[in-house]
Amino acid sequence: MMRRLRATTVLCLLLASPAASRTVDESVTLEPGEPVRIDIAFGELKIVGTDQARLRAHGEIDEGLSGLRLARDGGALEVRTKLPFRSWLRRLRHDEPRAAVQLTIELPRHTPLFVVTREGLVDVQELSGRLGVVTVAADVKIRGALESVAVESVSGDIELRGGAERWSAHSLSGDVRLWGDGGGLALETVDGAIEVRGANLKGRLRTVSGTVLFEGDVANDGLLEIDTEAGPIEVRADTRAQRIDLLTDRGRVVDRRPDVEAPLPDQRSLLAGDGGGTLRVRTFSASIIVQGPASEGPPSQR
Repeated sequence: MMRRLRATTVLCLLLASPAASRTVDESVTLEPGEPVRIDIAFGELKIVGTDQARLRAHGEIDEGLSGLRLARDGGALEVRTKLPFRSWLRRLRHDEPRAAVQLTIELPRHTPLFVVTREGLVDVQELSGRLGVVTVAADVKIRGALESVAVESVSGDIELRGGAERWSAHSLSGDVRLWGDGGGLALETVDGAIEVRGANLKGRLRTVSGTVLFEGDVANDGLLEIDTEAGPIEVRADTRAQRIDLLTDRGRVVDRRPDVEAPLPDQRSLLAGDGGGTLRVRTFSASIIVQGPASEGPPSQR
């Protein structure tokens, strides 16, 4: 009996110990404008733009992996982990082992980049080209001035900071937050929250039951639409500098602007500013709160 207890104790200690890892450092020269695809299932990926004409991947990988693969495939340089033969057979049976990585990947700033991952973290900095990220449950953080950004997620949170000609982010249950200056928006969730703070924006924010916070202003002659089914909406904006059109079917319009002599009507309000763009806000059953902008300074700088 004691022998069995000792064996059980040893097994529990082994299971509780952290997975062993080993160091990797691989690099390859990139041609100008050559696209890169990163396909790593689990772990933390820090992706940094540099002035070097090469891709370098370095950090720690699970000892269950046999290394990194940097190879050209289908017109792009692909970065992925290499599995031992036995684990490769498990992948064919859709039973891939959970082998995590912690990698920093450096590549030229203007590289077109596409990232695929399941769980963990994707942290992108200092890139200036086109960027696409597809994930199941990983959190995504993107900072920089890029041409375009497109992120698809099931449950991970998405955080975007900087500027882009177009921001596109879709998540079923994760939150989407953007701090930006300029660009077209296409942000969508089912029950996650959407938070946007910025200037010179246009496009669309849409959620079914998540909350929406918008603080900032719309681009001149532009249109920004906010649309929910049951998610409450809060607008913090200079109502004198842009046209704001508010409508709720079964909710209420709540006017919290300071020093307003005539509060807004309960369900439909139209504020015609002196210039700027148009902010159109629609919700079926939730309330819309409108108030003046915060006093801490331009949203894009906070």
